[in-house]
Amino acid sequence: MNNGASSQSSALSAGLAPAQQYLVRGTLAIYCGDPDLTTRLRSTFANGPHIIAADSWKPFERAAAGAVCSIAVLPWLGEPAVLAQLSALRERLPLQPLVVVTEKDAENLRLLKHVAVEEIVWIHEVERELWGAIGRARGSSLLRQMAAAVEKADHLSPRLRKALTHAFRSERPVRSVIELAAAIGCDRRTLWRYWRDALGSDHPLLPGHFLDWLLLLRASGLKAPGQKWTAVAHQLGVHEHTVARLAKRLAGLSLRDVAVGGQPLIARLFAHRVLRPLLTPEL
Repeated sequence: MNNGASSQSSALSAGLAPAQQYLVRGTLAIYCGDPDLTTRLRSTFANGPHIIAADSWKPFERAAAGAVCSIAVLPWLGEPAVLAQLSALRERLPLQPLVVVTEKDAENLRLLKHVAVEEIVWIHEVERELWGAIGRARGSSLLRQMAAAVEKADHLSPRLRKALTHAFRSERPVRSVIELAAAIGCDRRTLWRYWRDALGSDHPLLPGHFLDWLLLLRASGLKAPGQKWTAVAHQLGVHEHTVARLAKRLAGLSLRDVAVGGQPLIARLFAHRVLRPLLTPEL
Protein backbone atom coordinates (compact mmCIF):
# COMPACT_ATOMS: atom_id res chain seq x y z
CA MET A 1 0.00 0.00 0.00
CA ASN A 2 1.37 3.43 -0.90
CA ASN A 3 1.96 6.15 1.64
CA GLY A 4 -1.07 8.13 0.51
CA ALA A 5 -3.34 5.15 1.12
CA SER A 6 -1.70 4.52 4.49
CA SER A 7 -2.36 8.06 5.65
CA GLN A 8 -5.96 7.78 4.49
CA SER A 9 -6.42 4.44 6.26
CA SER A 10 -5.47 6.10 9.54
CA ALA A 11 -8.97 7.61 9.43
CA LEU A 12 -10.29 4.19 10.35
CA SER A 13 -8.66 4.44 13.77
CA ALA A 14 -8.84 8.20 14.31
CA GLY A 15 -10.25 9.44 17.60
CA LEU A 16 -12.51 12.36 18.47
CA ALA A 17 -11.47 15.51 16.66
CA PRO A 18 -13.26 18.46 15.07
CA ALA A 19 -13.43 18.36 11.30
CA GLN A 20 -10.80 21.03 10.79
CA GLN A 21 -8.55 19.61 13.50
CA TYR A 22 -8.67 16.31 11.65
CA LEU A 23 -7.00 18.07 8.76
CA VAL A 24 -4.44 19.56 11.14
CA ARG A 25 -3.40 16.05 12.11
CA GLY A 26 -1.98 15.53 8.62
CA THR A 27 -0.28 17.49 5.89
CA LEU A 28 -1.76 19.09 2.82
CA ALA A 29 0.42 19.02 -0.30
CA ILE A 30 -0.16 22.01 -2.58
CA TYR A 31 1.17 22.65 -6.05
CA CYS A 32 0.90 26.27 -7.15
CA GLY A 33 3.16 28.18 -9.51
CA ASP A 34 1.60 31.59 -8.77
CA PRO A 35 2.94 33.29 -5.60
CA ASP A 36 -0.22 35.38 -5.23
CA LEU A 37 -2.45 32.30 -5.40
CA THR A 38 -0.19 30.52 -2.91
CA THR A 39 -0.66 33.43 -0.50
CA ARG A 40 -4.44 33.17 -0.91
CA LEU A 41 -4.33 29.46 -0.16
CA ARG A 42 -2.19 29.93 2.92
CA SER A 43 -4.60 32.55 4.24
CA THR A 44 -7.46 30.10 3.67
CA PHE A 45 -5.69 27.61 5.96
CA ALA A 46 -4.58 30.12 8.57
CA ASN A 47 -4.22 28.35 11.95
CA GLY A 48 -5.12 25.12 10.19
CA PRO A 49 -3.22 22.15 8.83
CA HIS A 50 0.46 21.81 8.12
CA ILE A 51 1.10 22.72 4.49
CA ILE A 52 3.85 21.76 2.08
CA ALA A 53 3.59 24.15 -0.85
CA ALA A 54 5.68 23.61 -3.99
CA ASP A 55 5.97 25.70 -7.11
CA SER A 56 7.36 22.81 -9.18
CA TRP A 57 5.86 19.40 -9.81
CA LYS A 58 8.50 16.97 -8.54
CA PRO A 59 8.59 18.32 -4.96
CA PHE A 60 4.79 18.35 -5.01
CA GLU A 61 4.72 14.67 -6.02
CA ARG A 62 7.05 13.77 -3.15
CA ALA A 63 4.92 15.70 -0.67
CA ALA A 64 1.69 14.19 -2.03
CA ALA A 65 2.86 10.65 -1.21
CA GLY A 66 2.65 11.38 2.52
CA ALA A 67 -0.14 13.96 2.59
CA VAL A 68 -3.75 13.48 3.69
CA CYS A 69 -4.91 15.39 0.62
CA SER A 70 -3.25 16.88 -2.46
CA ILE A 71 -4.27 20.17 -4.06
CA ALA A 72 -3.09 21.01 -7.56
CA VAL A 73 -3.62 24.62 -8.63
CA LEU A 74 -3.68 24.51 -12.42
CA PRO A 75 -5.35 27.63 -13.85
CA TRP A 76 -5.22 26.37 -17.44
CA LEU A 77 -5.12 22.74 -18.51
CA GLY A 78 -4.54 23.08 -22.24
CA GLU A 79 -0.89 22.04 -22.08
CA PRO A 80 -0.62 18.24 -22.68
CA ALA A 81 2.22 18.01 -20.15
CA VAL A 82 -0.05 19.33 -17.40
CA LEU A 83 -2.66 16.62 -17.91
CA ALA A 84 0.05 13.98 -18.25
CA GLN A 85 1.51 14.96 -14.87
CA LEU A 86 -1.93 14.93 -13.26
CA SER A 87 -2.77 11.52 -14.75
CA ALA A 88 0.56 10.06 -13.62
CA LEU A 89 -0.03 11.31 -10.07
CA ARG A 90 -3.49 9.74 -10.04
CA GLU A 91 -2.10 6.42 -11.29
CA ARG A 92 0.70 6.39 -8.71
CA LEU A 93 -1.56 7.37 -5.79
CA PRO A 94 -4.99 6.00 -6.74
CA LEU A 95 -6.45 6.27 -3.22
CA GLN A 96 -5.03 9.70 -2.50
CA PRO A 97 -7.67 12.46 -2.28
CA LEU A 98 -6.97 14.93 -5.08
CA VAL A 99 -8.48 18.40 -5.49
CA VAL A 100 -7.85 20.51 -8.59
CA VAL A 101 -8.16 24.29 -8.38
CA THR A 102 -8.62 25.87 -11.80
CA GLU A 103 -10.27 28.68 -13.73
CA LYS A 104 -13.96 28.29 -14.45
CA ASP A 105 -13.65 27.57 -18.15
CA ALA A 106 -15.48 25.12 -20.42
CA GLU A 107 -12.24 23.79 -21.89
CA ASN A 108 -10.75 23.15 -18.45
CA LEU A 109 -13.87 21.24 -17.43
CA ARG A 110 -13.80 19.18 -20.63
CA LEU A 111 -10.16 18.22 -20.15
CA LEU A 112 -10.68 17.23 -16.52
CA LYS A 113 -13.24 14.65 -17.59
CA HIS A 114 -10.28 12.52 -18.68
CA VAL A 115 -8.66 12.54 -15.22
CA ALA A 116 -10.30 11.09 -12.10
CA VAL A 117 -10.18 13.83 -9.47
CA GLU A 118 -12.37 13.92 -6.37
CA GLU A 119 -13.16 17.63 -6.42
CA ILE A 120 -12.82 20.68 -8.65
CA VAL A 121 -12.74 24.18 -7.15
CA TRP A 122 -12.86 27.38 -9.20
CA ILE A 123 -10.10 29.84 -8.40
CA HIS A 124 -12.49 32.71 -7.76
CA GLU A 125 -14.29 30.60 -5.13
CA VAL A 126 -11.25 29.05 -3.48
CA GLU A 127 -11.52 30.82 -0.12
CA ARG A 128 -15.15 29.79 0.28
CA GLU A 129 -15.15 26.29 -1.25
CA LEU A 130 -11.77 24.67 -0.60
CA TRP A 131 -12.37 23.47 2.98
CA GLY A 132 -15.55 21.66 1.97
CA ALA A 133 -13.92 20.20 -1.15
CA ILE A 134 -11.08 18.71 0.88
CA GLY A 135 -13.52 17.09 3.29
CA ARG A 136 -15.61 15.61 0.47
CA ALA A 137 -12.49 14.41 -1.36
CA ARG A 138 -11.22 12.62 1.73
CA GLY A 139 -14.62 11.04 2.31
CA SER A 140 -14.92 9.63 -1.20
CA SER A 141 -11.35 8.33 -1.03
CA LEU A 142 -12.18 6.60 2.25
CA LEU A 143 -15.17 4.85 0.63
CA ARG A 144 -12.98 3.68 -2.25
CA GLN A 145 -10.48 2.23 0.20
CA MET A 146 -13.21 0.40 2.09
CA ALA A 147 -14.55 -1.02 -1.16
CA ALA A 148 -11.07 -2.25 -2.06
CA ALA A 149 -10.76 -3.96 1.34
CA VAL A 150 -14.08 -5.76 0.83
CA GLU A 151 -13.04 -6.90 -2.65
CA LYS A 152 -10.07 -8.70 -1.12
CA ALA A 153 -12.16 -10.51 1.51
CA ASP A 154 -12.11 -13.97 -0.05
CA HIS A 155 -14.21 -15.51 2.72
CA LEU A 156 -17.19 -13.48 1.47
CA SER A 157 -19.13 -14.83 -1.49
CA PRO A 158 -18.46 -13.04 -4.79
CA ARG A 159 -22.08 -11.84 -4.96
CA LEU A 160 -21.96 -10.38 -1.46
CA ARG A 161 -18.67 -8.65 -2.23
CA LYS A 162 -20.25 -7.22 -5.37
CA ALA A 163 -23.21 -5.92 -3.38
CA LEU A 164 -21.08 -4.32 -0.68
CA THR A 165 -18.67 -2.67 -3.10
CA HIS A 166 -21.63 -1.35 -5.08
CA ALA A 167 -22.95 0.29 -1.91
CA PHE A 168 -19.57 1.90 -1.24
CA ARG A 169 -19.08 3.13 -4.80
CA SER A 170 -22.60 4.19 -5.66
CA GLU A 171 -22.82 7.90 -6.36
CA ARG A 172 -26.07 8.09 -4.43
CA PRO A 173 -26.69 6.21 -1.17
CA VAL A 174 -28.33 2.80 -1.48
CA ARG A 175 -31.39 3.15 0.76
CA SER A 176 -32.79 -0.39 1.12
CA VAL A 177 -31.83 -4.06 1.03
CA ILE A 178 -34.25 -4.53 -1.89
CA GLU A 179 -32.42 -1.83 -3.84
CA LEU A 180 -29.03 -3.35 -3.00
CA ALA A 181 -30.15 -6.83 -4.06
CA ALA A 182 -31.54 -5.48 -7.34
CA ALA A 183 -28.19 -3.82 -8.06
CA ILE A 184 -26.51 -7.26 -8.24
CA GLY A 185 -29.42 -9.00 -9.98
CA CYS A 186 -30.92 -11.02 -7.13
CA ASP A 187 -33.83 -10.73 -4.73
CA ARG A 188 -33.81 -9.68 -1.10
CA ARG A 189 -33.98 -13.22 0.29
CA THR A 190 -30.95 -14.33 -1.74
CA LEU A 191 -28.91 -11.39 -0.48
CA TRP A 192 -29.94 -12.22 3.08
CA ARG A 193 -28.67 -15.78 2.55
CA TYR A 194 -25.29 -14.51 1.38
CA TRP A 195 -25.17 -12.28 4.45
CA ARG A 196 -26.05 -15.08 6.91
CA ASP A 197 -23.52 -17.41 5.29
CA ALA A 198 -20.83 -14.79 5.88
CA LEU A 199 -21.68 -13.58 9.40
CA GLY A 200 -23.87 -16.32 10.82
CA SER A 201 -27.61 -16.42 11.33
CA ASP A 202 -27.50 -14.94 14.83
CA HIS A 203 -25.09 -12.05 14.18
CA PRO A 204 -26.58 -8.72 15.35
CA LEU A 205 -25.25 -6.81 12.30
CA LEU A 206 -27.84 -6.94 9.52
CA PRO A 207 -27.75 -5.71 5.90
CA GLY A 208 -30.04 -2.80 6.77
CA HIS A 209 -27.67 -1.76 9.56
CA PHE A 210 -24.79 -1.75 7.08
CA LEU A 211 -26.70 0.61 4.75
CA ASP A 212 -27.72 2.87 7.64
CA TRP A 213 -24.15 3.11 8.91
CA LEU A 214 -22.94 3.87 5.39
CA LEU A 215 -25.47 6.69 5.06
CA LEU A 216 -24.29 8.15 8.36
CA LEU A 217 -20.67 7.84 7.21
CA ARG A 218 -21.46 9.69 4.00
CA ALA A 219 -23.34 12.39 5.90
CA SER A 220 -20.43 12.97 8.28
CA GLY A 221 -18.09 13.38 5.31
CA LEU A 222 -20.32 15.93 3.59
CA LYS A 223 -20.67 18.10 6.69
CA ALA A 224 -18.36 21.06 6.22
CA PRO A 225 -17.67 23.58 9.01
CA GLY A 226 -20.53 26.06 9.17
CA GLN A 227 -22.77 24.04 6.86
CA LYS A 228 -26.29 23.21 8.03
CA TRP A 229 -27.38 19.60 8.38
CA THR A 230 -30.41 20.34 6.22
CA ALA A 231 -28.06 20.97 3.28
CA VAL A 232 -26.15 17.75 3.98
CA ALA A 233 -29.37 15.74 4.13
CA HIS A 234 -30.59 17.31 0.89
CA GLN A 235 -27.44 16.16 -0.90
CA LEU A 236 -28.13 12.62 0.28
CA GLY A 237 -31.80 12.72 -0.67
CA VAL A 238 -33.06 12.28 2.91
CA HIS A 239 -34.49 14.45 5.68
CA GLU A 240 -32.32 15.94 8.39
CA HIS A 241 -34.38 14.03 10.95
CA THR A 242 -33.37 10.77 9.26
CA VAL A 243 -29.68 11.55 9.77
CA ALA A 244 -30.37 12.56 13.37
CA ARG A 245 -32.22 9.30 14.08
CA LEU A 246 -29.42 7.21 12.57
CA ALA A 247 -26.78 9.05 14.60
CA LYS A 248 -28.71 8.46 17.82
CA ARG A 249 -29.72 4.85 17.11
CA LEU A 250 -26.44 3.59 15.68
CA ALA A 251 -23.83 5.61 17.52
CA GLY A 252 -25.68 7.17 20.45
CA LEU A 253 -24.70 10.62 19.18
CA SER A 254 -26.49 13.87 18.45
CA LEU A 255 -25.90 15.71 15.19
CA ARG A 256 -23.85 18.19 17.20
CA ASP A 257 -21.64 15.31 18.38
CA VAL A 258 -21.24 14.10 14.79
CA ALA A 259 -20.33 17.60 13.62
CA VAL A 260 -17.69 17.91 16.36
CA GLY A 261 -16.21 14.46 15.79
CA GLY A 262 -16.46 14.68 12.01
CA GLN A 263 -16.02 11.78 9.65
CA PRO A 264 -12.97 10.44 11.56
CA LEU A 265 -15.20 9.62 14.52
CA ILE A 266 -17.90 7.93 12.42
CA ALA A 267 -15.25 6.12 10.34
CA ARG A 268 -13.72 4.76 13.54
CA LEU A 269 -17.10 3.47 14.73
CA PHE A 270 -17.95 2.13 11.27
CA ALA A 271 -14.65 0.25 11.11
CA HIS A 272 -15.19 -1.31 14.55
CA ARG A 273 -18.88 -2.17 14.31
CA VAL A 274 -19.32 -2.87 10.58
CA LEU A 275 -16.08 -3.49 8.71
CA ARG A 276 -14.45 -5.65 11.38
CA PRO A 277 -17.30 -8.22 11.46
CA LEU A 278 -17.47 -8.26 7.65
CA LEU A 279 -13.73 -8.58 7.05
CA THR A 280 -12.97 -11.08 9.83
CA PRO A 281 -13.62 -14.68 8.70
CA GLU A 282 -15.65 -16.84 11.08
CA LEU A 283 -13.46 -19.59 12.56
